[in-house]
Amino acid sequence: MKASITWQISWEGAGGAKGDLPDGTFETTQDMNVQEIQSINR
Repeated sequence: MKASITWQISWEGAGGAKGDLPDGTFETTQDMNVQEIQSINR
């Protein structure tokens, strides 16, 4: 499994001050065991 998240942040303060923060990106990979179960439903 591979998951990632990215965000963009801007801010505005009192008195009209404002700006952007650097984009944040985090990503990870995790091995997972996949199991399968089969059944017949009537």
